[in-house]
Amino acid sequence: MGGAAIFSSGNKVGLGYIVDGVYDYGSGVQLTKMWSVNGAYEHLWNPQWKTSLYTGAMGIDFAGAKALICPGGASGTPNPVGFTAAAATFNTSAFLGGVSNCNPNSSWTQLGTRTMWTPHPDIDFSLDFNWTHLNTAFAGTAVVNGPGGQFQPQSLGRPGGTYTISNQDVLSVVFAVRRGFLF
Repeated sequence: MGGAAIFSSGNKVGLGYIVDGVYDYGSGVQLTKMWSVNGAYEHLWNPQWKTSLYTGAMGIDFAGAKALICPGGASGTPNPVGFTAAAATFNTSAFLGGVSNCNPNSSWTQLGTRTMWTPHPDIDFSLDFNWTHLNTAFAGTAVVNGPGGQFQPQSLGRPGGTYTISNQDVLSVVFAVRRGFLF
């Protein structure tokens, strides 16, 4: 199961799962319900310059699979399944506490723009601005372990302690240079 944690400034984190289904030994796979919509527009200023605007949204509803992740209900599960054990050791004490609201449903929204300059047919320079928003249904609090545990398996260096689970925003800027080779 793929749990995602997006850390923000202070003790804030956004939680969500993005999976096609959840497997339960004995009853099989409980599928999730996902939806998405995307759109884009590109304007050609001249043969060397173009600008695009793109947007998208997606959501995931766990339906029957929610009971597998939150077997004790919305507030009765201190550790949602998938966030409880250290990946390599299966040590269930790696998570220090629970969440105050167990609901894996989430949605994502994205809006961005890219401007590209092509000074030569095989070379592109581009600048991309992007905003991504996570809308989590886990809103509440959680006690998060320190680096190297389930919430932070890559040792991201965030201190353990009580975190506020809330919606999160990510702003990014990407500058890219691309060179095409024709054979």
